[in-house]
Amino acid sequence: MFDLTSIHPLVKDGTTVITSPVRLVNGSIFSRQTDGDFASNKYEVTIAFDKEKSPELYQAIMGALRQAEETGKTNLWGGTTPSNLHCCLRAKAEYDDKGNAIESNTYYLTARSDFEPKHFDASRKKLTSENEFFPGCYVRIQVEFYPWHRTNEEKSGISASLYVVQKLPSSSAYVDMDDFFIPEVEDFQPRTPSPEDRLGDDGAELPL
Repeated sequence: MFDLTSIHPLVKDGTTVITSPVRLVNGSIFSRQTDGDFASNKYEVTIAFDKEKSPELYQAIMGALRQAEETGKTNLWGGTTPSNLHCCLRAKAEYDDKGNAIESNTYYLTARSDFEPKHFDASRKKLTSENEFFPGCYVRIQVEFYPWHRTNEEKSGISASLYVVQKLPSSSAYVDMDDFFIPEVEDFQPRTPSPEDRLGDDGAELPL
């Protein structure tokens, strides 16, 4: 038997993260997101994780965000972090019985791409149907965090480019080893993003 909790996140080049297993909230993996007022016209996924249950993943993402922030301060933001910085990672809004905001352990990460991400299952078989991915299923994703600035709108932020989505068994936390294969890091190599993929994402929060 194989425990999915034994799969740890990986960090490459400081700003690229391959996650441990996370829950898919929603996604447009086979086609661009074009529906609704918040449509990005990009391929995208939103995943959720608990920072207390996945501390390694939380630290990996925060470390990558800090490095992207430092790059932004040096190359885009004049040496300081903007006070109204948009970010692709956000905490779930939670409140106590009196309506006061309280700290949440649940975090959402939205990643987008101008090109179709690689998508395969635990055995590295390419998936061909959007129905393979549904809210609540377990996935791993590879993302790269990068800073941006829109001079004409005076907006700045840190976004995540989406490269890979791997569907994991979700019926149980345990699966037979013969039915599960952990891809090597090389299976998560990103394609070079187009210039358009590095622009135009204002980090606006999506309705969940």
